[in-house]
Amino acid sequence: LVLDATADVLDGCTRLPGAATVTYADGDEVRIPTGASSPRFVVVWVEKADAGSPREFKRAYLTRHTA
Repeated sequence: LVLDATADVLDGCTRLPGAATVTYADGDEVRIPTGASSPRFVVVWVEKADAGSPREFKRAYLTRHTA
């Protein structure tokens, strides 16, 4: 997910290998509206790209929560 450099998004979600549950910790949840049911994604990592330049932005890495 590509975001504006000023977007407030927190990472920190983890999922143990082979487990269906997600530990949210301080990470945010993202929902993409698609009708009756919206898929849930959790933010596992956020990084800044092109830091210090006029093109600076954030990239959030997501994993789908299917439990």
